[in-house]
Amino acid sequence: MTLLAAAMAVPLGLAHAAPASRSARQVIEVGTHQVSFALADGEDTSVRVEATCVIERPAEVVWRVLSDYDRLEEFVPFLSESRVIGQEGEAILLRQDGAVNLLILSRRFTVTFLVTEQPMRDIAFDAIAGDFTRFRGRWHLEPHPDGTLVEHEVEVEPSFFAPRWALRWLERRVMLASLKAVIARCLQTEGLR
Repeated sequence: MTLLAAAMAVPLGLAHAAPASRSARQVIEVGTHQVSFALADGEDTSVRVEATCVIERPAEVVWRVLSDYDRLEEFVPFLSESRVIGQEGEAILLRQDGAVNLLILSRRFTVTFLVTEQPMRDIAFDAIAGDFTRFRGRWHLEPHPDGTLVEHEVEVEPSFFAPRWALRWLERRVMLASLKAVIARCLQTEGLR
């Protein structure tokens, strides 16, 4: 799959995040897909991660995969449980449990997100409880001639101490593994144009 240069240059930005120092955007092979990827320092000691790629499925398929909150642990690495626990107005309350490995240490986490949707376009999430000082981001979908342009961004700061270099290393690993899993799930899902 070829990712158009214009698609790789799409800037991502958390609307509610402070400006961050940016690392150079790079193109990384994730399976057979090219992903435009960048890491940056965010507010306080947080790290921002941004990725853009094209998935060869219509937006309806990608949306169905991303918004199947009660089944995310079936394919998203690092998650052991993901479930909708309620509603707050139009927003969804989503609790996730999992574990990540930071070098030789394994760290379990729990987080509750307030999730807002613009159907077929945006899924925004912001942690309101759990093991993070800050954990927010979004998935954004746009039609593309080869399928769906998918933009994913996350800003994260754990409540426990982690040196920023280690957090950058971990978030790069988590973002790319998660994106690889989402791509694979979308390609396995019925609905090819």
